[in-house]
Amino acid sequence: SPILRQSFTTHPRVCVVPNLKRAHRFIMGFLLAVLTGVHLPSRFEYLFRFSRPRPRGLAFLAVMTLSGPGWGALDLVPALTTISLTTAFFRESWVNVMIGVGIASCAFAFLLWHFVCAYRHNPLSGFLAYSVSRLSIWIFYASYLYVASQTAGVYIHLHHYIIGFLVALLAEFNHPISLVLLAAGTGVFVQGISAYDADPVIEKTRSFFLF
Repeated sequence: SPILRQSFTTHPRVCVVPNLKRAHRFIMGFLLAVLTGVHLPSRFEYLFRFSRPRPRGLAFLAVMTLSGPGWGALDLVPALTTISLTTAFFRESWVNVMIGVGIASCAFAFLLWHFVCAYRHNPLSGFLAYSVSRLSIWIFYASYLYVASQTAGVYIHLHHYIIGFLVALLAEFNHPISLVLLAAGTGVFVQGISAYDADPVIEKTRSFFLF
């Protein structure tokens, strides 16, 4: 009988133990809360102040609540439906590369403010603690993606819940810019996990021989 060769992408839910996925979500949420200082009384009071004259808690909840649906609503814009942070998207044309560069530039300018703020308002030890704690997590994901991109038969998809998580990690300052970043990043993080679960960023394409 002829030998048929069939390729397909394994579904991540088949490969990942549910308990490990729950632990992954818990660790990410715990790191986000600790590194942004939400467990500290002064930070908590700043974020969730609902009394006048500055009810920042209302702004925080509004941005966090709307950021998730806002991200999902991008699919309703025809020009944005094809944008995705995948290797296939950037390989299609130079226009897609320029779109990625534009998004990265805006994000870089927004995030650079936090490092400058950390440098100006902390001693050197505090600035190093802030930078190393965030950059170590970023480097971990960057290294993971780089190694995966060099592996044959691997499809990379940087899910937006990870983007929201990595961005929100920076927002530990009692400032409106930091408040908005934390609220928006957390909203995207929660919406991504709620809608699509904590799916892995890589999927392996395997080949099987059917007799």
